[in-house]
Amino acid sequence: MDSIRLVGGALRGCLQSLTPKELVRILSNYAKCMQLEGDAHGGINITVEDRDFTQRIIQQLLRCTDTPAEGLKAETRETLTTLNPKELTQLLRACDRLSLESPELMQHVGQLSLKKQANFSPDDWGTVVCVFSRMGIPLRGDCKKQKRPKQSRDWEKPPPPKKPVPISQC
Repeated sequence: MDSIRLVGGALRGCLQSLTPKELVRILSNYAKCMQLEGDAHGGINITVEDRDFTQRIIQQLLRCTDTPAEGLKAETRETLTTLNPKELTQLLRACDRLSLESPELMQHVGQLSLKKQANFSPDDWGTVVCVFSRMGIPLRGDCKKQKRPKQSRDWEKPPPPKKPVPISQC
């Protein structure tokens, strides 16, 4: 467990120079190692450093969207659209294993998955649907998490029962 955290600490400084494919591979392997070292019930004990490292990877992936950053030409930069369906599935599995919720990333990956739906194998597409279902994000349209309206009760709680009158007062 400590060895994967040491590797994660060493990689923090060079995340900006990595391509989206490499970032997905790092996040996926990091999640697998964390899961292997988890407890008997499959739970992963995530520390503050782990959360910080995974958030940095997600921020780097968000920078790899279709819009070019300032000073960079779109032709020289890889984007998330270059990921193949297998890599998209790996990214979603890692986010699911580590319970990472990034609405912006999920929206972008969801739209990409819908565009490439024909290229997914049935198992990979099942994983995509499963992860989006667990996170409560619809896999259609703009793939934004929808707020649920507050449900009101359809019944009123009955008042507490009245105390019986003692026999001596009858």
